[in-house]
Amino acid sequence: MLWFAVDDLYNYYQIDFDAYARNGESNPLTFDQINNSVAQIGIGPLLTRAGHVPYQIFLAQVGVPHDVQNHVTNYEPQYLSALMKYHPRELEFAKQEYYRLYPNEYYELIQDWGPGVQGPDTE
Repeated sequence: MLWFAVDDLYNYYQIDFDAYARNGESNPLTFDQINNSVAQIGIGPLLTRAGHVPYQIFLAQVGVPHDVQNHVTNYEPQYLSALMKYHPRELEFAKQEYYRLYPNEYYELIQDWGPGVQGPDTE
């Protein structure tokens, strides 16, 4: 439900998140814009995604800010998927780096990364 509300926010603020992702820029949608608009749903799912290490590794490779405190909207699912679509080399490197750092973790979780990635708590 949260992500449908966020989709409406991109339209409301006339943000072409695809263009920002293509250029490897930070998501222009702000935490306050999301938090104020979806207060009834809560921001918890977005914060959960932001703590997901594979996404942090990927964003760092693209060069997009990935600190949760100041750039939590870079973890928004549609934006993250667009970044993955336009930065496949960085995505592949992030997969390999995650496997190198966490060889005993569930590598198959990131084998399916790419455009349309769902990840944790995207319902």
